[in-house]
Amino acid sequence: MRVDGTEGCLEVGLLRNRVSISLLVALIGAAAVLAACRDSEGLDFSDEIPGGAPHIDQHGLQFDPRELTVEAGETVYFTSSETAVHAIYANGEGFSGDMNRGDIVTYVFEEPGEYEITCAYHPQQSATITVE
Repeated sequence: MRVDGTEGCLEVGLLRNRVSISLLVALIGAAAVLAACRDSEGLDFSDEIPGGAPHIDQHGLQFDPRELTVEAGETVYFTSSETAVHAIYANGEGFSGDMNRGDIVTYVFEEPGEYEITCAYHPQQSATITVE
């Protein structure tokens, strides 16, 4: 160590740089986690779907909402907000093909009744649409 103490200052400066880098890495990690959480909440499809139109989104390997009531002949919009691939079925009949993140599929329920909505790839994913 020098008499003027500059070597000690260098060590303190290096320690501060290490702490700064560690904080930066932590902040970047936190931002990535927040972004992933935001994606699981769903995308904004308001530009593609008419206001007030019946809409079911897929995120968190679930349909949202899980229950929906529509009029016979009304178009229902199905969207996917997550990276998992989905294929939607109504009462066991597929109508969407494979859906990826950001996809929109429409389906018109012509006949009154209750329809069980499921995903071919995720058995825990289900919803009910009541057509009046």
